[in-house]
Amino acid sequence: MAVDLATTVQAFLPRVVVYTIIGTTAAWLLHLMQPAFQAALSKDYQKFNWAGDTKVSVYS
Repeated sequence: MAVDLATTVQAFLPRVVVYTIIGTTAAWLLHLMQPAFQAALSKDYQKFNWAGDTKVSVYS
């Protein structure tokens, strides 16, 4: 039984590590992009002049 458990853990551990890295990277990227999404979708910034004085408004 101990051999089977060790084999199972060794088989799934690389997969768990890879999924943890992918999940952490995705959460980090969303965390970094949150201020941009919040500013782009906020009504407070609707009249803000964006780069090139053009912004596609989602509210019109």
